[in-house]
Amino acid sequence: MSASPAPAHVIPRLTQAEVDAICAKHDRLWSSKPGGARAVFAGGGLSGLDLRGKNLCDADLTGAILQDCLFQHARLDHANLFGADLQRANLAETSLRRADLRGACLRGANLTGADLFEADLREGAIAAADRERGLRMLEPTQ
Repeated sequence: MSASPAPAHVIPRLTQAEVDAICAKHDRLWSSKPGGARAVFAGGGLSGLDLRGKNLCDADLTGAILQDCLFQHARLDHANLFGADLQRANLAETSLRRADLRGACLRGANLTGADLFEADLREGAIAAADRERGLRMLEPTQ
C-alpha cells in the first residue's frame, strides 16, 4: 500500500473588499491614526485584484500570488515581496524603492516607469516541508 501524495498547499483567496479593508488599516497606520495595522498578505491569493494607487510601503507580501494584479501608481517602497508571483501584474509607474523582490516571478509583468531604486532582485526560493524530501521548492504556476 503506497502513501497518498501530500495535499497541495491551499492559498487563501482574498476578495477585493477584504484587501481594501486591510489597505485602509495600513493607511491609518501610516497616517498615525488609531486603528491602524500593517498590511500582511503573506502567502495570500490576490490574483487579478485592483491595488492601483494604494500605499503598501513596508507591507508583507511574502509568497503572495499577485498574478494579473493592477498596481499602477502604487507605493511598495520597502515592501517584502520575497518569492511573490507577480506574473502579468501591471506595475507601471509603481514605486518599488528598496523593495525585497528576491525570488519574485515577474514574468510578463509591466514595469514601465517603475522605480526600482535599490530594489533587491536577487534569486531566491520559498520552500515547504516535504515528508519525503525534507524540503521542496515552491514554483510559480504558469
